[in-house]
Amino acid sequence: MAVLNILREVLEKITPSTSERLKISHIINEVRQRILEKAHEYSINVEVSIEGSIAKDTWLSDDKDIDVFIHLPKELGKESLKTVGLELCKSACKNWIEAYAEHPYIQANINGFKVDIVPVFKINSVDEAETAVARTPFHTQFINSRFNNIMREEVRILKQFMKGTGVYGAEIKIKGFSGYLCELLIYKYKSFMNLLKSTSKWKPYHVVIDPVGHYSNLNEVKKIFMDPLIVIDPVDKKRNVAAALSIDKMAKFIVASRAFRENPSLKFFFPTISKITKNEMIRMRRKGFKALFIILKCPKLVPDILWGEIFKSLEGLSTLLEKYDFKVLSKDAWSDEKSIVVLAFQLESIEIPKIKKHAGPLISLCESEKSFLRKNILNKNVVSGPCIEGDRWIVYKLRSITRADDLIRSKFIEAKHGPHIKTQNFEVMTGEEILDKINTDDFRIFLKKFMNKRESWI
Repeated sequence: MAVLNILREVLEKITPSTSERLKISHIINEVRQRILEKAHEYSINVEVSIEGSIAKDTWLSDDKDIDVFIHLPKELGKESLKTVGLELCKSACKNWIEAYAEHPYIQANINGFKVDIVPVFKINSVDEAETAVARTPFHTQFINSRFNNIMREEVRILKQFMKGTGVYGAEIKIKGFSGYLCELLIYKYKSFMNLLKSTSKWKPYHVVIDPVGHYSNLNEVKKIFMDPLIVIDPVDKKRNVAAALSIDKMAKFIVASRAFRENPSLKFFFPTISKITKNEMIRMRRKGFKALFIILKCPKLVPDILWGEIFKSLEGLSTLLEKYDFKVLSKDAWSDEKSIVVLAFQLESIEIPKIKKHAGPLISLCESEKSFLRKNILNKNVVSGPCIEGDRWIVYKLRSITRADDLIRSKFIEAKHGPHIKTQNFEVMTGEEILDKINTDDFRIFLKKFMNKRESWI
């Protein structure tokens, strides 16, 4: 299939329809009206703006996110963002949850759309911004003042390609490319195919993009920012727009770009989504795939904070497993962000031998030798030794724990955790029994990716 035909078909599928635009317009008007009415009650002159991809018209037809900003007079003082600002946010909708970045804001679900309502101060320059989110309106202004409809189409194509290859989204859960980063890449390279031609040759930690030429020497930029990809924010030269991008997501995008150019296909944009079955899990186990799952109750946290804690616990438990000689081959996590968290580990083995060879000090270290012998000569856990192998003391000891699931049950609390994850009740399971506990489509899709690991476009 020719590249142009593929891109044309993608664009037809992802461009928002007139009815979608009308639905969003209705929500925005309703939210704006409620905020302005409440501000009038408080006798405060505020402005309400729409930001993000909807404001820049780079959103995709299945996007359900609306960003609403309430601009307060700066003379109200910093605390007003947490008081009157938050009250104005809450007035816009009936059902909301309070979230927190550098200050509180509101997340709401309105007619199936996720609406973030954020209080900020009215400012005339990004230099006046006291928080990171205050830059957002300047990002909108920058893109809208430089983009035409063709560039907006190219951004949509790029976003869908990144979604299809699993690298879209700067949130902690994904650590991929943000929408604004996509827009800047198209601003720099002008088209999706031009970008892919360049990214096919990228090397992590060697790419610096300065869209408006803030710096005269790009090598100097590498001394300021140490990230895999550096894209200088046009509105703030002190910020790397790609700071949230992980090296593996950058690498995946590089390889996918190269693969698409060599063999273009719709599957890069719309991959086949498959769910694992119990029989597949049994076959994988028989081939030697050793899976360990820890199921926890999901704490009530906003997604970014939740995933930050999940990944901290995932890393902490991996360290715990390694400490007790269980080799971790891979790890990942899943959550419905409401009731369940699953920490998944692929281990070299669920059960390890009862006896472990333990290396002691070199015979040249006299004091260490004495201490080692005192500890081990009468130690009931020593099966063999102490003896000398080469120029070092050795003992063969009994392990206190030989199964990974038993280790987690008895030592879970010893691992480094996110504070809210640490306090949750948990269960430990191995292999396909997990599907008897959790059998949702979303979880089985996650399991398929975790166990199969093969990129959908290969």
